[in-house]
Amino acid sequence: DVYDKVSYLSSLGKTQIAVVQRDADIGVAEAERDAGIREAECKREMLDVKFMADTKVADSKRAFEMQKAAFTQEINMKQVLIAQAEGEKIRKIGEAEALVIEAIGKAEAEKMKLKAEAYQQYGEAAKMALVLDALPHVSARPGL
Repeated sequence: DVYDKVSYLSSLGKTQIAVVQRDADIGVAEAERDAGIREAECKREMLDVKFMADTKVADSKRAFEMQKAAFTQEINMKQVLIAQAEGEKIRKIGEAEALVIEAIGKAEAEKMKLKAEAYQQYGEAAKMALVLDALPHVSARPGL
């Protein structure tokens, strides 16, 4: 073992140890700095990817809602057209029924008119028959 009374050799070692420790601390600090930078870059990339994914999801959702609204509008159009067709159908059936009722009414009126004319002719014929039947009796009476 080599030693001295003024601790020169141990002082040389302490200086060397301090330099190595300083270099190690600097290395650790640089490594932590580099790791922090890399971590921040990774977080930024992760957030970029997350924001892009969120944007795509929002765009897809918006497109879905727009397409859904378009389909709903088409369905509502179909329902409106069906309702219009139903209304037109009811109107046409009503018109046809009214025409039938009118035709039946006219036919009934014509029937009644013809019956009245027949009864009138029958009444005149019946009167004539009575007169003709009564003529021989009237002419057979003396004094008339």
